[in-house]
Amino acid sequence: SLSQESHRDVSLVFQKWSSGLLVGSVHVTELGAPDYPITMQPVFPQAPKSLRQLEGEEEEQSGAKEVASYGWAGWLPCLPQTNEERSRKEDRGIRKRRGQLRISDPTNNTKSITWSTGPEDPRLNFVKSANEQSGLELRMTFFSYRPTKPRKIPETEEEALPKRCRLESKQGRLYEMKVPISSSGGQLKSLMGEELRELDVARAEPIEKNWIRFQFKSQTYFLQRLSPFVIVRPEHTTPHPGEGNIGRQLVRTIINTNVPAFDWAAKTKKLAVHGGSNALQIEHKKGQILVEGQLLSSSPSATLDPSNVRLSYYLATFHTRSPRGEYLNYAFAFQPHPPFKVLGISSALPLTRSSNSQSTFLSGLSIVPDPKSLQPKVLFGYGSGDEDSRILSVPLRLVEEWLALRD
Repeated sequence: SLSQESHRDVSLVFQKWSSGLLVGSVHVTELGAPDYPITMQPVFPQAPKSLRQLEGEEEEQSGAKEVASYGWAGWLPCLPQTNEERSRKEDRGIRKRRGQLRISDPTNNTKSITWSTGPEDPRLNFVKSANEQSGLELRMTFFSYRPTKPRKIPETEEEALPKRCRLESKQGRLYEMKVPISSSGGQLKSLMGEELRELDVARAEPIEKNWIRFQFKSQTYFLQRLSPFVIVRPEHTTPHPGEGNIGRQLVRTIINTNVPAFDWAAKTKKLAVHGGSNALQIEHKKGQILVEGQLLSSSPSATLDPSNVRLSYYLATFHTRSPRGEYLNYAFAFQPHPPFKVLGISSALPLTRSSNSQSTFLSGLSIVPDPKSLQPKVLFGYGSGDEDSRILSVPLRLVEEWLALRD
């Protein structure tokens, strides 16, 4: 609604980012096959209005479809505060009155309101289960503004706006949940995630995302940021006040130091330096290659000479973003024990860009056997220009050369 005090026409633009979480699987031997079918299934952090309806059972519940299409099946992120509101100043372009938005002379007579309908930027990790009989379990981290509840089934875009994030809220948070999969690791057992928790760090930025997850001595750690180089460890979980089935897991800073290469990129080159994929531990041990403790290759010719390579390290990725919006992605290695010193950084990875796009965003990392060779291969999963999903396949030996892990 327009302010009566304003004597000029203004334009209000709603930009809605529809997002959700889906999980699928593909056999690595079929990656080169044309038109290989990949089935993707949704995973919900919180129960929708009618989970049985979404799973295909014949049950009609008033408004369930509308809510599911309006918010990611019950997970509707709050609308972020503006910079002025975060600094507790009045936002003169947009303010609430009687539950509606009031426009009062925005800059250039235009006000854009951007909001998302669900969680974003997921990362997957297979981790050792606390129950040794269960083997590996699948964990997913994702970014979201804190969830809120829709007031009603919206009839207009203005009514569809979620509630504003509270001033005292730390805005964008990182969440983790367990994805229930079958023992074979290929099929979802349920559409509902389990053990959902918000990761709560004491000195949080307004937006916390792109954390790199890894395990050390069966404990979970996150590389929270690269410049400065900060590693945190989740501690005990407590109930999240007023947030239903969400737990709050406090995280404690373990390492806070500086890595010259990351600082140079951030401070001298003015690049945003952010985490990319998960991290995987790689060990060379007497002709064997182990990834996350699992034997991947067993042949003297499959490993590098122990005298010329570091025997154990974590492999991960990160990306930089220039002021012009250009993304570059890199691999790096760090120690498998405290202080988790960075051991090597590659040049920019040779990722394929879609036409007319500067964006390639790497978020997946796997290491698999190569049936045609005794040398394992590294699979870098990335999105190209928000158009294509791609995988860069590189022999592990070559990646280790890129990282200068040989003396």
